[in-house]
Amino acid sequence: MMEADAGLTQIIVPTIVLSEVLMIGEKKRITFDYGEFLSNLVTSENYTIHPFDFDILLQMRRLEAIPELHDRIIVATALITESALITKDREIISSGIVQTFW
Repeated sequence: MMEADAGLTQIIVPTIVLSEVLMIGEKKRITFDYGEFLSNLVTSENYTIHPFDFDILLQMRRLEAIPELHDRIIVATALITESALITKDREIISSGIVQTFW
């Protein structure tokens, strides 16, 4: 993410990830200002928010190797946008469906 902050790369953020961050914050698992987080994300030229749309839904049907719903949305988004995925999720990594790094 430091490369994106320096303007060297682009990070695509699925809307489901923003939803998960909201829930983590509400459950007090992390402490931060969600409004400020969103504002920074939206105004940055190096981060793009990608919506959950019909193309993502269609791609999800092909991802039976990924059992968790949110993970399927994230992987489908990476496939649709032809992006590598920043993750430490073992099921996603071991599936080999998308290129991953952490």
